[in-house]
Amino acid sequence: MRILIFVSFAVLALVGCSGHRGEARVPGSAVQRVSKKASAWDPSLWPHQRPGAIDPDPAVTYGRLENGMAYAILPNDTPKGHVSVHLCVRSGSVSEDGPLSPQAQSAVDAGQEAYPHDERGVLHLLEHLSFFGGEYFDWSLEATKRGGTNPLVEVLQRAGMAFGPHTNAFTSYDRVVYMLDGTQNTPTFVTTLLKAMHDFAGGLKLKPEAIEKERPIVLSEKRQRDTPDYQSYRAEMEFLFSGSRVAGRSPIGSDRVIHEVTHDTVQGLYKRLYRPDNMMLVVVGAVDVAALEQQIQTLFGDLKNPSSALPKLDYGQAPLTQDLRVGVHVEAESPQVSVNFYQLSPYEPKVETLAQHNLQIKRTLAKMILMDRMVRLIAEEGSPFLSGSFEIYNFINFVQGSEFSIDTKPEYWEKALELGERTLRQALEYGFSQAECDRATKAVLNQMEEIVRCATTRPTSRLATSLVASFFSGFVFESPEQQWELLKDFLAKVSCKDIEATFREAWSLPGTWIFVSGNLPPLQGNSEDYVAALYRRSQKTAVEPWKDAPLKPWAYENWGPAGDIVKRDYREDLGVTQLTFANNTRVTLKPMHFQSNQVALECAVGGGLLDLPGEDRSLIALYQNCYLAGGLEAHSLEDLKLILKGRPVGWATLVDEDGFVYSSQTTRSDLKTNLQLFCAALMAPGYRPESLRIFHKNMDLLYDNLPKSIEYTKQITEPYVLHNKDPRFEFPSKEQLYALNLSDLKNWVQKPLQSGYLELAIVGDYDLEEAVACCANTVGALNRRDPSFPAYPQCRPVSFPKASRPELVPIETRIQNAFVSISWKGNDGWNPEEVVGMEVLVEVIKDRLRLALREEMGAAYNPGAKNLNSYAFPGYGYISAFSYANPLDVEAVTERMAKETKRIADAGVTAEELERNLNPILARLKEARRSNAHWANNLLGAHRHPEFLDWLRAEEARYKAVTTDQLQALAKQYLNWDNAVVLWYEPEIAPEDLKGGF
Repeated sequence: MRILIFVSFAVLALVGCSGHRGEARVPGSAVQRVSKKASAWDPSLWPHQRPGAIDPDPAVTYGRLENGMAYAILPNDTPKGHVSVHLCVRSGSVSEDGPLSPQAQSAVDAGQEAYPHDERGVLHLLEHLSFFGGEYFDWSLEATKRGGTNPLVEVLQRAGMAFGPHTNAFTSYDRVVYMLDGTQNTPTFVTTLLKAMHDFAGGLKLKPEAIEKERPIVLSEKRQRDTPDYQSYRAEMEFLFSGSRVAGRSPIGSDRVIHEVTHDTVQGLYKRLYRPDNMMLVVVGAVDVAALEQQIQTLFGDLKNPSSALPKLDYGQAPLTQDLRVGVHVEAESPQVSVNFYQLSPYEPKVETLAQHNLQIKRTLAKMILMDRMVRLIAEEGSPFLSGSFEIYNFINFVQGSEFSIDTKPEYWEKALELGERTLRQALEYGFSQAECDRATKAVLNQMEEIVRCATTRPTSRLATSLVASFFSGFVFESPEQQWELLKDFLAKVSCKDIEATFREAWSLPGTWIFVSGNLPPLQGNSEDYVAALYRRSQKTAVEPWKDAPLKPWAYENWGPAGDIVKRDYREDLGVTQLTFANNTRVTLKPMHFQSNQVALECAVGGGLLDLPGEDRSLIALYQNCYLAGGLEAHSLEDLKLILKGRPVGWATLVDEDGFVYSSQTTRSDLKTNLQLFCAALMAPGYRPESLRIFHKNMDLLYDNLPKSIEYTKQITEPYVLHNKDPRFEFPSKEQLYALNLSDLKNWVQKPLQSGYLELAIVGDYDLEEAVACCANTVGALNRRDPSFPAYPQCRPVSFPKASRPELVPIETRIQNAFVSISWKGNDGWNPEEVVGMEVLVEVIKDRLRLALREEMGAAYNPGAKNLNSYAFPGYGYISAFSYANPLDVEAVTERMAKETKRIADAGVTAEELERNLNPILARLKEARRSNAHWANNLLGAHRHPEFLDWLRAEEARYKAVTTDQLQALAKQYLNWDNAVVLWYEPEIAPEDLKGGF
């Protein structure tokens, strides 16, 4: 369900850890062990502590302080030396006070009624305020005015933690979660992270000046997220939950409350909900469990609960109907229509017993089968479906139910609703075929096998997130090995009738809810009555059993005699082997074992954009949307999804500046199949007509939405403008796209893909000689290819535009949000010292903009910057700074962005500022050098450009060598306001022209 928060089925969740549990214990009674089963239902317990629950992962240590604060600790060492600390407050936006009905909320927001204790959005504001610190990290406005930074953010930056990627938080309906993903695990630094969490948990000072400073930032975030989808989401929540506290309790809150909330209200909510018996701490990483428990007791044991108990929250009336309930929301700026069918009932607490665990597996299997059918339906000629999903969920332990959702083009919504109803009813009446059940069962087994193989190198931050999620989902946190044992035993005996019965039970309530939203055309009479009549009419149409077409066996195992290796080089210091086959295919191999059983592949073939005939970019869009979607000669895309179901086999493709690039993430056991699929994609593409049909449906939606969306518009405008309106970078018109067919695509790509220059990089956890043999039998066995990469001299020139007055790009929207982009001419990527310097400079720019636009002006939520360096077009590159803004503040934001970048060129960068921004880069680089994707991406092209290997050898040293003088020199050279290109994306409809508005 798009609008709700889902829990993952335990069978497919990446949870647990195979590690050693610390045996040392904190002395005395300060810490209570809570691994024993409870005698009654207690919502504050972890799922495994409830009577009858399955066993949890033994590697996790659970405890509870005398003040009621719970904690969980899980040793883990991926990435090496990292530690992730999450603090969770077990209350979210539904706990906020405010008017109860949507109508009353609208009246209060419009100023027609008063509600003196309105708290809607205060928890989210409080989440922001937490980063101002308190007892240990105390922010002051006076220090900020003197040029100081946020003390907590500064300390974490120096330790290598970037604000955002490693330092973050979120507020949802039922929780507030703080996430500090530390890049160090020294005892001193772990203490620093715990002190920060202590500030959040009970030490905040919540200064009035901090509240005033943060109000506009929260409003900026709210404005940035205000989209047509968000408007539909709000309407859907009010439709489904009109009798409960959930309606109108979106975590982002109310503009009026954020504007007007008092310090006393913020302080009162903090004291009411941020209490140790309503919080839990999760720590995952390379830690000493016993020592960490002692630290937790020392730092958090002093937190006190209020004298009164936490009141039990009455959510109100859960959605339940005995008949048909229909809601309609028209959103003219949406590109599509969504049709959602629900069956909902009040949540019933469930312990994850073995029977309940097996029920979740059967639900997963049923969901997979229904989604397999949707894949085929979407591809059929004349299908009204764009996408679809089926979910069985629990929403904040308030509502449980099932949802079947469909997205469609506006003109097909009626047909989509009827076909959706019949598709669901078809499965309910006739069930599933044995072949469908067998495929789903095999896919789940394959997925679980891969999870077990990867168990020892699961990321610390993901495990911390999974531990927190397990508490709220009700699923026991198991190790992959435990999951595997339960799964294989159950799947060996589960029958198709069991899966069918589970599916029918999930859709067995007497009443159904339907919500239709989006760009609906005008309807006759009452909209809800019209939809209800359409649904009931469809129910009278008889359905037949699903026809499950048989699948052909995999047709691309044999590519002929293995290719001969004519050259083999080994770079010992890098652990890199380079092969050249007799057919001129080049392969670079780097076995490394940081990510257990995981393998990354990157391939570049042909010339990509340089191969484009003429200047019409339409062929690129056609290739990226239709080439792989057309399947293979022997298998349609839909058949491929079923043949390879449950296995990490597949490729993503894009047209890069100088190559058709294919990327894949797979496993050691699936490497051979992945290479076979790649060869088939090059040599035996299907060019099936359904790929063009689906592409046209999606393009219709895109072109309808383009003028209404900042995101879409800037994605197509900036490349064209910043490449000096080179036609190769212009987004094609709809007429240009529709004038092309699959023969045009084949005529363009067949030669470069089947005989063009080809390089492949494979990095990961595999045996070198096994991988060499796989390559010899696949890419090495193909026909002869170009021995070298062509020069393409006539296709090389690209220039950056001259500076001009700010160019206004109008957006056809009522949503009052704007976007500012400032770009300067940069350089290509062939000077690695300069490239590294520019990357660091970009981080400094982002930090300056954060301090200026967010911290000082309160005008932007998350301003940013980026650096692009071309390797195909000599001398071409650019630097951009950007930010969302209130349309009324566009000029002021632009001026401040210009001022801050000019100040870097004029006054330079301080050593402290360099340290704060360089350390997170070094931490990310250290982590990246242990990842397959980083090496595969940087090794691709190493045959053409052997210097890439030298760059990899020295990349860390190159970053460490960056100086403040180098950054100032780069800023002086490139950040010249006289050379800047400014783009303003603004809504066409001014606020005073809105009637009702948003």
